[in-house]
Amino acid sequence: MKKFLKKNNIYIINILSVLSIFLIALIISRISPFGSKMLGNADGIIQYKPMLYDFITKIKTHTLTNFSFNNGLGNPFIFNYIYYLSSPFNLIAIFFKSPDAMYLSTILIKLLIGSLTMTLYAKSKTDNKFIIFIATLSYVFSSWFIAHYYMISWLDIFVLFPLYQKGLEDLLNNNKPSIYIISLCLLTICNFYLALTVYIYTIIYFIIHELLYKKNSLKDKYQTFLRIMISTIISFVMIFFFVYFIFDTYSKSSIPLDNYITSNYIVSFKGFIQSLLYSNIHVQLELGGPTFPNLACNHLILINLLYFFCNSKINKKDKIFALSVILIIIAAIFIKRFDFILNFFHQVRGFTFRYSYIISFLMIAVFIKNASTLEEKDYKKMLYTMPIIILLLLISFKNMETTIRVFTICSILVYIILLGLYIDNKYYKLLICLVVIIQSLLAFRLNLNTELSKENFRTNSYNKENVKYRKNVDNKEGEYLNSNLYHNSKVTYLMTSLTYNNVIMLSENLGCSTFLTSSIVCSNNSEITNLLFNIKNDSDYYLEKVFAVNKNILLTDSGVFNTVKDNTERIITAMTNIEDIYTKIILKAKIDNDYYIFKTDAPFYLIEIKNEDGTSQTVPQVYKEFKQKIKDGDEEAIIYTINKEKLKEVYDYLKTNQIEYTYYNDDHLEGTINVDENQIIFTSIPYDESWKITIDGKEVKPTMVLDSLIGIEVEPGKHTISMKYSNSSYIAPSIISIITFIGFIIFNIKRKN
Repeated sequence: MKKFLKKNNIYIINILSVLSIFLIALIISRISPFGSKMLGNADGIIQYKPMLYDFITKIKTHTLTNFSFNNGLGNPFIFNYIYYLSSPFNLIAIFFKSPDAMYLSTILIKLLIGSLTMTLYAKSKTDNKFIIFIATLSYVFSSWFIAHYYMISWLDIFVLFPLYQKGLEDLLNNNKPSIYIISLCLLTICNFYLALTVYIYTIIYFIIHELLYKKNSLKDKYQTFLRIMISTIISFVMIFFFVYFIFDTYSKSSIPLDNYITSNYIVSFKGFIQSLLYSNIHVQLELGGPTFPNLACNHLILINLLYFFCNSKINKKDKIFALSVILIIIAAIFIKRFDFILNFFHQVRGFTFRYSYIISFLMIAVFIKNASTLEEKDYKKMLYTMPIIILLLLISFKNMETTIRVFTICSILVYIILLGLYIDNKYYKLLICLVVIIQSLLAFRLNLNTELSKENFRTNSYNKENVKYRKNVDNKEGEYLNSNLYHNSKVTYLMTSLTYNNVIMLSENLGCSTFLTSSIVCSNNSEITNLLFNIKNDSDYYLEKVFAVNKNILLTDSGVFNTVKDNTERIITAMTNIEDIYTKIILKAKIDNDYYIFKTDAPFYLIEIKNEDGTSQTVPQVYKEFKQKIKDGDEEAIIYTINKEKLKEVYDYLKTNQIEYTYYNDDHLEGTINVDENQIIFTSIPYDESWKITIDGKEVKPTMVLDSLIGIEVEPGKHTISMKYSNSSYIAPSIISIITFIGFIIFNIKRKN
């Protein structure tokens, strides 16, 4: 035992160091449980923490595969499981009760696993514990982690990547596929959409590796390619149950795959330099808002990276290989189409460069290679790189926040002094280790600043009421003050990237406020959306989730290219044969300085505005006053309001044939409904073939209406209807995965013997 501990004590040292830095940062920042502030930021607060809590709750109550109307128009939690929470490391949260403790423990366990995987990789390259320690802390507390620690679904790929890289190198160099296969399985299960990025990286790495290091024949190169393909296939077969589950979920629902859309961002050269210098953890783009290349580790890594290419002890092939791989990945930051390719032909919503941890890792891999060759005289030679460091600092100096600027300057000065006074003894190396620890602690601490306290959060935010209606959330009550916008009680607001995308398109085309494909907020004053979406408020008009409409709705799409007014009127007319539900009103303006000021008593209206090409569009409004610059507009404005008489006529028509429930639960509805001649059953439930629908005891297949919702074609008359959400267990794919896994274990045992 003592021999084992002595041989592997670097693992213990690294994991304890990482744990200490993490906890000290929480204590200094007064983050719960060491203070009243909340751990997390942005999506971590309003999405991941409540989602994780709900995930654990569903495991404990055996309802993981249930459908829920608590999110948007409805969402099966299994979507969020496969997209966000499928990592087995998340199960650490099952040992805790509070959302805070669950969230904190999940982040911490992944951070500690990252320290182990990075230590394993570094140890495979060198026995120098000093180098291994610096490499591990530099990776674990790199800018990528510091900026994204709250994105628990991304952390898995980050912490597993060093293990995957070791497996990839073992496979290419030594024909040992075991670590590659296992790590690829874990990557894909933990986060399949970020794993896709790793697949593209693997192709790039393989091509450059074969071109530079292998002088063998095309036949030998083909055999190497064949080995990596067979290993990849074995990995996929081992997790076939999961891959099949993803495909089956997509194919049954109204979730279209992304097409290429030009990304709206520009990365400046200064912003790129900032990301190398820790100058600003959140780098501001010139166009497209804040995003995070996050390439920095610490300045010692950057100094070593620059010296690596001057180090005469490093052969040319290694220099070319390192430079080629790093530059190709960096190219994606500046070339949008390549960014699209590197994200596995997927348009990233909101966050670009989520693969940038790979660049940080490669920089550290270069550091390990370079530091392993250094002698005492070489440390002083690294000072030759300082003019370049200072130049990079001057380029981005103005863009730095004051705190980060001071931090960066002090850090560079410390390394100049340390390298200039280098002494080859253990105490000096301990001093460098101490500097790296302090830098990691300060960098992490700087990103934990938060004014969010436990007192600001509603204690009942996880309450779920089994009611039959939905609600609207006009005022989001401050996204960060409501800890459960993701899964609040029966609201049409949703906060998740994986949902029924076509439902969001429909909502937007009817005038709801949407953001990309992750949120919907409908106005309380929009009677039409309230009527169609089973939303209950102070209005007299309310329909259940299931009612009969005219069959003309089957010939009507959601109106992507039409105005809100045209979309709404077209859909209502198709449902009811009632036309012209909007009344046109012309408003006269008052002039105030350079503006036309328009006022109206209408609580909700559509403004008609002119596009540059001369066409018109209607934009929803809820304010009683709006303005327009005199040079850009006219003294008259056209608005459209709902005709109350026509609205009552629509309501009277639709309410006649709506469901009368005999049983109601989130994933199981039963009742009776009348259907007249030339009608079908319309539901405000997102289309998903996992709903098992029976009419009068006979199972029927649903029809998609408005490109997104469930419709049911039936004969006229009174019917008994049952809708039950059921997601299959996929026994056959699971058996295939289990058999393959057992075979893989047996093969490796026999191979070792």
